[in-house]
Parts: sequence; structure tokens; C-alpha cells
Amino acid sequence: MRCRVIFVGLCVCITGLWSIDSALAQDGWTAPRTANGQPDLSGIWANNSATPLQRPEQLAGKAELSDEELAELNSKIQEFRNAEQAGDLLGDRLIQQALGDSEYQDFDVVTGNYNAFWLVERELDRRTSLIVDPPDGRIPSLTARAQELAAERRAYSSAHPSDGPEDRNLGDRCLHFAAPRIGSGYNSYMHILQTESHVAIFQEMGHQVRTIPL
Repeated sequence: MRCRVIFVGLCVCITGLWSIDSALAQDGWTAPRTANGQPDLSGIWANNSATPLQRPEQLAGKAELSDEELAELNSKIQEFRNAEQAGDLLGDRLIQQALGDSEYQDFDVVTGNYNAFWLVERELDRRTSLIVDPPDGRIPSLTARAQELAAERRAYSSAHPSDGPEDRNLGDRCLHFAAPRIGSGYNSYMHILQTESHVAIFQEMGHQVRTIPL
């Protein structure tokens, strides 16, 4: 399951990097390439999008928002930025609140969280999901076998939460927080370095590096 999440994150990152703003997607514009012909992804990239990973049920069947819908959501997002604690603005939680998602749960109603003004402002475009394929904008269901393996892992983790350090996830052990990260909030920047044979994604959050052979 963990590998699946990381794989989805990587696909979304690469898809997002190729999602060119309409202002740039003009006639005559050509995507940059390296000297050996590979798409050139090198540079500093920001991941401050408020667009959800998966298309919310409230927007089912709608790939893009209208101008009016976009303006309304942006207005609601700004209201939440001014009123909510930072934890409720991370990842897809912000758009969940703006859409009135019935499954939304507060980040922390007991101790609270740090102030929202520490977070960078989020960007929302017309897309209703970062996932564009499948067309429904949703992560496909796991196969039956994968669901069995996930259930076995959950059962083991419940019975053996901390028998040894290997039973804790990589984040708990401060070893790795996954790169690239899907959710936005803070420290959401990446530096991509590219050679003829490899791409390295250096992530601000946790100072993680993911190296990908071409």
C-alpha cells in the first residue's frame, strides 16, 4: 500500500510538471528539452496547488470548473485561510471544507495547531483533480489480491505496533517522508536536477531526495 501511494505521488508530480498554465500554452511555444532530447524538468518547482488529488464526489463528472465556480471556491478558500488553524488547511483538507465534504474531520480539536498565516497561499485552477487518467479523476480500486495484502498488513500492525523499529513507518522513524509529497501546505518546494541517465527530486520537506533512472 505504501509503495502504491508513493507511485501515485510520483505520477501526479510528473503530470503536474507538464500541466502548463494557459498563459504559457500559446501557439508557437515549445516545451524545453535537454541536449540529448529528453524533456527538461530541471529547476525549482512549487507544489502549492489547492486542487485535490482525487475528484471529490461533489464534482463527479466535471473535469473543469466554470469561471463562476472557480471564483466561489477561491472566495471560500480565502475565508478558511483567515479563520482556521493551519492543520485544517493542509493537503486536500482545505478543498474538503470549501466543498462541504460530509467526511471532513477537524485536524485537531483538542490541542489546536499553529497559525494559518505561516502557510503559503494555495493556488486553485479550473481542474477538479490532479489525476486526469482515469477520466473520472479517481485512483482505481486495488485488485482483490492487493486488498487482501493490505488487510493482512493492517491486522499485523494492529497486533504488533511496535515490536521493533521496523514496525514503525519511515516517517515515524524520521528516515523518509516520501518524495515527492502530494499534499501541499508548507515546505512544498522541489529542486529537480537532471542528467542524461537520471532525474533527482530534492524535496524541501525533510530534505528528501528521490533518484529516478531514465
